[in-house]
Amino acid sequence: MRTFYLQNALGQKWNLNNRNSFLHDVKGLGQAHATSYTQIGNRFLEKKNSLSQKKISGKIRFRDYGEFNRFSGFVQHKPLTLIYGGMLSKEDWYPPMYPGDRSYLLDVAMTSMEKSELETGGLYSKITLESIGTYYRMIHVASDASEIIIESDTVLECGISIKIPGPCINPSYTHCLNGISKCSGLFKCVIGEGNTMVIDTTKLPFEIKEYSAEGQIIRNLYGTSDFSTKRFVMLGYGTNKITFTHEGAGEIAASVEAKMEYESV
Repeated sequence: MRTFYLQNALGQKWNLNNRNSFLHDVKGLGQAHATSYTQIGNRFLEKKNSLSQKKISGKIRFRDYGEFNRFSGFVQHKPLTLIYGGMLSKEDWYPPMYPGDRSYLLDVAMTSMEKSELETGGLYSKITLESIGTYYRMIHVASDASEIIIESDTVLECGISIKIPGPCINPSYTHCLNGISKCSGLFKCVIGEGNTMVIDTTKLPFEIKEYSAEGQIIRNLYGTSDFSTKRFVMLGYGTNKITFTHEGAGEIAASVEAKMEYESV
């Protein structure tokens, strides 16, 4: 049985499998592509192929007006994330970043929510969710040996968030995919004790910043980049190895959060 949960910006979760607010008649969970071609004689050469935005629709049957009003207040805290597949251990707890083995996340915007009364009591609402990306899972990898390996099982390029803790001097990294060098990054900066350098391609716009231990932004480090290097890493299908170095003492105990994206699940 397919299962659905919705998470709002406050980290609250709404169980859409509950009899009090049951989601059914769900459509639009699959995938579609927008493709254009150039004709050359009797043949067609593909010019562009892009993944289309998902538009998911369904009906929620609510027990009563009170339940509908609570849900209406819940979805006003944006952005929203649809959690698809898997089960929650209990309704009031769910990690927002690391779902269970059978769960996938989809960032969405609710574009319509209609309301109709039922003759048998209660009411139902037709909803439409438009995706802000595609399905994804977050995985976390840490290392104390200045090298991180991530196996990617998806054909889509996947963003990552690299965290390099201080103290370190002029950190750099190299990304290899299936044994072939893909890109590198070098930064002329000093990261202080307790602070962390973050190179993030999991969100838009990409960022290179230094954060304090309390999570406060210290400064933007994009200008310290060696612009002869690519700087930003995207994972590819297969074995991704990221190696870290710096000009200070000891090795870099970096960590990576990878946003593994899928066309459909």
